[in-house]
Amino acid sequence: MRYLLVILFINLSLGFASNCIYSSSEAMLRLKEDGSFVFYQQEQSIKLNMAGSYTWKKDSLVLSTYSFEGENIVLAIYHVDPLKGNLLYAQKEYHKILPEKIKILKELYPSGRSKLEYIWSAKNEGDYVLYTYKLEGYISSILTYENYLLEGRQLFYLDNPYLALQREEHYKAGVLHGNCYYFEPIDERYYQVNLVLKEKYKNGKLVSRKQPNETTLYCTSFQ
Repeated sequence: MRYLLVILFINLSLGFASNCIYSSSEAMLRLKEDGSFVFYQQEQSIKLNMAGSYTWKKDSLVLSTYSFEGENIVLAIYHVDPLKGNLLYAQKEYHKILPEKIKILKELYPSGRSKLEYIWSAKNEGDYVLYTYKLEGYISSILTYENYLLEGRQLFYLDNPYLALQREEHYKAGVLHGNCYYFEPIDERYYQVNLVLKEKYKNGKLVSRKQPNETTLYCTSFQ
């Protein structure tokens, strides 16, 4: 039996993603909910597309292209940590074609809309911005990571299409550090929000909490 490496992904809930897209500079790998996959090169001149089924084997994802005499013919196997995968082994004829490393690009809802989107830094391995979306397509949060840890300003939004803030947090090396702001909408259209609470953290510990004496309005839309 021949073997070809696949990508394994553990999502934020510590499970394996079954409706997602991985990417590298050379290729894309789409894992579908029905257990099938599609692999294709991003370089149009190569035009190499492969499809088949996939299964999870502990910390590895196995891609199979077809069955022969009752056995699945394996195309590839990737070992994956929560966000990225490394090629462990590939069929000899495909070893130079398959990417050595691959990163999660999107996790999708059953409808095909984005649930999570990862925007990776081209400079640093563990730096990325994570966009999360509601089922309706609204942005739920924008989270910034450095070296795979939350860093700097983090934004969380109310359930509406106008990017009305629910809260703003600040992190340093994965823990709360700096000011956190909490907001509430003042109208049903979510065009403006009101600052209702301010907290300050130092290295993960709450050092102060204050409710503003005066109403401070923030515009969320120019529509």
